Amino acid sequence: MSTEEYRSVIFSAAATTTPVNALRAYQWQKSDGAGGWTNALGVQNTASFATALLRFPEDNGSQWRVIVSVPGASATSQVATVRVSQDTAGPVAIGAGSIDGLKVGVCFNEMLDSETGTDPFNYGITPDGGVAASIGSVVLRPDRKSVLITLQAPIAGPFTVAVNGINDLATNLSDAFELHATVLGLTGAELGANAQVGQEWTCDPSVFEVIGGGADIFGTADGGRFDSRSITGDFDAKVRVQDLTLAGNTTAKAGLMLRATGAADSPTIWLLGNAPPPGRDIIEPGYRPTSAGASVVWANNVTNIHMPDMWVRLARGGNTITGYASSNGVDWVTVGSTNSTLPQTALLGVAVTAHNNVAGLASTGRFSNLSIRVPAADLRLFKVASPGAVPVGSNVTYTITVSNNGPDTANLATVSDPIAAGTTHVSSTASQGSCTLASGVVTCNLGSIASGASATVSIVARVDSAGAKVDTATATSSSTSDPVAGNNSASATVNGFTPPSITSPSYDSTRGMFSVSVQTVSGATYQLLYKNDLSDADWNALPGVDPFPGNGSVQALTDPGPLPPKRFYKVGIY
Repeated sequence: MSTEEYRSVIFSAAATTTPVNALRAYQWQKSDGAGGWTNALGVQNTASFATALLRFPEDNGSQWRVIVSVPGASATSQVATVRVSQDTAGPVAIGAGSIDGLKVGVCFNEMLDSETGTDPFNYGITPDGGVAASIGSVVLRPDRKSVLITLQAPIAGPFTVAVNGINDLATNLSDAFELHATVLGLTGAELGANAQVGQEWTCDPSVFEVIGGGADIFGTADGGRFDSRSITGDFDAKVRVQDLTLAGNTTAKAGLMLRATGAADSPTIWLLGNAPPPGRDIIEPGYRPTSAGASVVWANNVTNIHMPDMWVRLARGGNTITGYASSNGVDWVTVGSTNSTLPQTALLGVAVTAHNNVAGLASTGRFSNLSIRVPAADLRLFKVASPGAVPVGSNVTYTITVSNNGPDTANLATVSDPIAAGTTHVSSTASQGSCTLASGVVTCNLGSIASGASATVSIVARVDSAGAKVDTATATSSSTSDPVAGNNSASATVNGFTPPSITSPSYDSTRGMFSVSVQTVSGATYQLLYKNDLSDADWNALPGVDPFPGNGSVQALTDPGPLPPKRFYKVGIY
């Protein structure tokens, strides 16, 4: 067996006994080089042993053995020789990561000298496109192969870690390294008052650990560690649960969770997995609908997907939560769906509970491939008024079309339309959902509008006074983000007018001419229409005579003829 200095070697022993379940004791020993043996540790009941850090040249060629004992008998193993070589290469920085943007983890391939490994001047952390962050402290972790860097202010997004001037235990100096990572954007917090306070750790761009204690997350219990971010509206979150250590209980859990707040006993929905045997080895969907209430199961447990390839996924569309599970992160099976009363703005993240609220006991959940996607839907509103001009006391109809330009479904879509001053609401209907009137505002709840689909709203109003009435409607989705807010509103104008006085009518069939004077109003369009007989089906426009806009003056409308002996006229106003 060979290793470099300042490494530990792990030995394992295999022994057969009669009876096979006989209680075994293991005494590991190291040769003193003079024919004798020294006990390396006290008697153990486990079949593996890790040496202290081996030195060169002192431990080169060292010999090791184990004595296995059962009541009334013992056996000594063959001797294992360890060749220890000198360490001549400096430490290599192999990974960096951050969960919350305030603490950054960096891992190395070997143990570090504590003085240089914890010197803040040997590290630099710079957000992409930003300025270097100020480092508050650097702490060497218990494995001595990783450090936890705490910044004075949090960073976000992609960042670079520069490492230089670090010695290993053999005083070899590291080269200069640059590592790249992205802040996951999660903040860790305790769920309830736990005897063992949890924590989180990562030195990898995509793999991270959450360590949690707590009694359980089920029934009325709500104890563990929760790493989350605020989320508003719809989302699609997925994560791979690679591993979960047990802490004295086989029902430790790790997975995805959505909470109304971070407070203990908050309304919560989750999809949590158990460890492989001796763990319970299932995926459990649970929901606590009310604060401090008992939880309920909202779908059947999943029994055929296991760590390290346990993928769980929660998606919200409107008020519906859907859970999924997968063994590869590509092919998903639906676990179930439930209507949720959780607020549109909530906390979303990963949770771990040890199911054992004892000081010193915690379970470590190992996660990777966390993805939180926020769906987007570009709602576009178009509005027209018909007719564009109406006599005072008559009705106008506003037609509102809400289209979804995608790419995702717009959930909880709403149209809001304050009725214009000078008009009175008569009725409002929608092609889907329903409309209500309150405090002069029409609100139509349209529900979900798929990408590429549309919904229409029809509002009828009575025009109560003369003049232009501008009516504006706005479409929104309270759960789906809209990347183009500038096309969510549109206005339509209707002109109310007092029926005009018509003066100076003159009809001369001999000269082939008819004229009449009309008091016009701005914003309305006028046109002289005729029938040769009242029994004719339609009123006709005069050939070659276009409609004209009113301007507030008296204007003449003329039929240049030729005229028949009899013709009927009316003035069309639009």
